[in-house]
Amino acid sequence: MPESLQIIAPHAPAFLLVLSRMAGLFVFAPMLASAAVPLRIRTLLAVALCLCVYPLIPPDSLAAWAGPQLVLAIVSELAVGLVLGFAVLLPLIAMRMAGTLIGQQLGLDLAEVYHPDHGGSADVVGQVLLLTALTIFLLMDGHRALLSSLIGSFERIPPGGRMPDGHWLALLAGLLGSMVELAVRVAAPVLCLVFIEAAMLGFVGRTIPQLNVLSAGFPLRIGLGLAMLALVVGFMGHAFAGAMRETFAALARVTGS
Repeated sequence: MPESLQIIAPHAPAFLLVLSRMAGLFVFAPMLASAAVPLRIRTLLAVALCLCVYPLIPPDSLAAWAGPQLVLAIVSELAVGLVLGFAVLLPLIAMRMAGTLIGQQLGLDLAEVYHPDHGGSADVVGQVLLLTALTIFLLMDGHRALLSSLIGSFERIPPGGRMPDGHWLALLAGLLGSMVELAVRVAAPVLCLVFIEAAMLGFVGRTIPQLNVLSAGFPLRIGLGLAMLALVVGFMGHAFAGAMRETFAALARVTGS
């Protein structure tokens, strides 16, 4: 065996475990898991990041793995990466959910655009809020915080150490509840305005039966809804940034980063 391979071979199992956790992160993590990025580019990026992260892991946490133990360790590493990526993705899902609710109430769900991540169509308002959330995510260095959480997870959970336990499940359960709350908070101003507009048109329809409420109410609802959306989009971004900070704080408590 060449001397270079003799030097690299002992590190291969541990490097494979680190790469497995990194690969799990690339399944759900914002931006990193986007289908708009070619698979070859994502694979090369995962390997490059793994080469940067591997030297930072304490040598005493790297154990020799082989056979069935190595397979189980790879599965556990994938699970840790999947949980980290999915936890950070939840606030963005909440923003898109809020946009979907707003679009349905305004009647804009009929206008759809192509979404490369899903291979199909997506509603316009949901896409706008999702892109806004992604922009805020990058401006607040969310991608760096995500990688910091990943590096910190190796200190709390060594490569092949263990599967995500009850603390990780409790983290996901809490983040799922926060996701629903964030979606309702973001969509609430427009939904309340739509409710008031519908109630007012109901009174007008009772007062002036000759008026076609449906034909007059549809453009009025869209106009008022878009105006309210433009007024509160800053507050929506603030709510998303707060939810993202809480997510990273929760990950820091679990991973020790």
